[in-house]
Amino acid sequence: MQKKGYTLIEIMVVISIIALLMQGGLASYRQFSRRQLIVNVKRQVEADLRLAQQQSLANTRPDGFVCAPPDTFSGIEFSASTQTSYIISAVCSDGSLHPIKAVELPPNAVFIRSGDPNVVFLPLGDGTDASGEWQIGICTYGVDSTSLIVSESGEIAERDFDGCSEVGGFIPPGWCHSPVWRPIVCALYWLFGSPCPCD
Repeated sequence: MQKKGYTLIEIMVVISIIALLMQGGLASYRQFSRRQLIVNVKRQVEADLRLAQQQSLANTRPDGFVCAPPDTFSGIEFSASTQTSYIISAVCSDGSLHPIKAVELPPNAVFIRSGDPNVVFLPLGDGTDASGEWQIGICTYGVDSTSLIVSESGEIAERDFDGCSEVGGFIPPGWCHSPVWRPIVCALYWLFGSPCPCD
């Protein structure tokens, strides 16, 4: 009498197929999560840029904000001075600031700035203090990105951004040159479906 059952090889083949399918699903989920993170952060930053724009257009000052004479209200500043946070502040002509709102970005999202990290929306529709366009890129690990542009006249628009592949935006200095950290960094980028930034 012959016993019926599965051989070890058959079981290993089935487990291998299941593992491959799960890996593909996990990679798709990670990609979806990164795209959603970019969309959500962009919406939040754009809403806060518009808040600053609207408060300066209406010449609205926060409660308790007073500029010492002869200084006057100069507008609302959006400052992305770090890669992981930004601050909205009312500004006096002497440069003093009164914080209105401070925001920390979610983990794995960073700013890549080009030029000045600050833009001031001038009161009563006088545009901004930017000469030309002010741009801020919003990135996640890998190459998922978008950017927001503020024109000299104060208009806010979205634009594609390719500055997120900069190594300095995501990897602490020296990690690409370290024999210990380089393989780890490259493996993480590979898991996210991106080429190793250390190459």
